[in-house]
Amino acid sequence: MNDSVTVLQFLYRNGPIGPEMIRALELRCFPDTISFLETDRQYVVRDQAGQMNLHPMVRRLCDDLEGNLKTFPPQDWLFQFPLADQYRTPELFLAMPFDPKFDVVRSAMEGAATAAGFVATRGDDTRQPGTIMHQVWEYIRHADAVVADVTGRNANVLYEAGMAHALGKPVVLLLQDDHGVPFDIAAVRQIRYRLEDLSRLELELGAALGALPKLPYGKVAQLEL
Repeated sequence: MNDSVTVLQFLYRNGPIGPEMIRALELRCFPDTISFLETDRQYVVRDQAGQMNLHPMVRRLCDDLEGNLKTFPPQDWLFQFPLADQYRTPELFLAMPFDPKFDVVRSAMEGAATAAGFVATRGDDTRQPGTIMHQVWEYIRHADAVVADVTGRNANVLYEAGMAHALGKPVVLLLQDDHGVPFDIAAVRQIRYRLEDLSRLELELGAALGALPKLPYGKVAQLEL
């Protein structure tokens, strides 16, 4: 099958080719490939000169597909929702320790998210049965941005922040003033905060979320319709 696809692609890009060129280019067009391509569907036909060429109908189909592909999202579009879900509220994933001491921090994070037009979700928000890390992966993959509180160098948080970075998601790092940060992310801009002044954290996080590139959907897009 791979040989057939190679031949089809080459014919579309370069036009008719003969047996000598096939051998010279090492297209690996073996007898079983030829028999598959020369079925009565006529995906590939041989003309009277012994050359291989695309059936005109297949060439038109390839032209249409090429045109459609050019209308797809830009190359930096990565692991987002289907286009059918275009008009939705942007989602924010909260990577943070599940320690009850961080409940007040979560409230500030959610307040900033709401003010910036996001709906915030944490990994333990679902009661759906399943593998926890699979669910966390889905949350991060579908999120438009991630806020990670790396206070205390929590291993789970750092792992989730790493997944978000690997997926190319915008990541906002939070860190309490009296804590250090691992070397690998020390150069990444952080919002430092104190538990005694969470209102400031909410304001600074809201400003950071508001500075993210405007998304092509959600509340902003709806207002522009």
